[in-house]
Amino acid sequence: MFFCLIVYSESFSQKFQIFGFGGHSYYINKNAGGYDLGLGLNYKFSNRSSIGVSIGHSYNDVSPLPKDLTLAKVILKEESNRLPLGFGLGDWENEQNWPKIRLEEQPNRYFRFNFGVYYIFKNFFNNIKNFNCSLGAVFSYRDESELIKMIETTNIGGIFVRPTYNHVIPVFNYNTFLDVGLKCGFTYSFKIKKALYLGYNAAFVIYPKSGSLMINNGILISM
Repeated sequence: MFFCLIVYSESFSQKFQIFGFGGHSYYINKNAGGYDLGLGLNYKFSNRSSIGVSIGHSYNDVSPLPKDLTLAKVILKEESNRLPLGFGLGDWENEQNWPKIRLEEQPNRYFRFNFGVYYIFKNFFNNIKNFNCSLGAVFSYRDESELIKMIETTNIGGIFVRPTYNHVIPVFNYNTFLDVGLKCGFTYSFKIKKALYLGYNAAFVIYPKSGSLMINNGILISM
């Protein structure tokens, strides 16, 4: 039985390759940095050619808010506070009338859950190192929030409501959608142990429908 397991393991490693990757991600359109992580499985059907699948996620963020936030306020209040804004002791200048929101910690955020299918071609390989090119499709579930604009007001108030002045109100947009992209990647790896490889991976991903372009690069470990 032990011999059968060894034979099966060697046969599996000759045809299949399991890998994990992680590194930096850059969303060019939004000038947003972040990270890219995932796992994958390749099937080798010839010395130079393989097909594979991968699953992972990418995250990018960037802060679009002005550096001077001394005048910025969000026109909200805590649900437990039943007093109208600016009424009596519930003054707009009283912190009890405001939720705990810190504008500088609300950057534009872009999250993608990715499933990829691709073809891999080995341009160069030997017993120690190899260089691969890959081309395929990426199916992504995207969840994004970003600042649309800043609304400036000279004063807010009314009858029986004490006015306040010079507010800057951020308006955010939230969106979730499915997207399909084209991914082109390059990997250089070398053997560090029997059937264990360490490499560098770089990839370009373009989503034609949304016009999004990403660059990912980082470390890849395969076995």
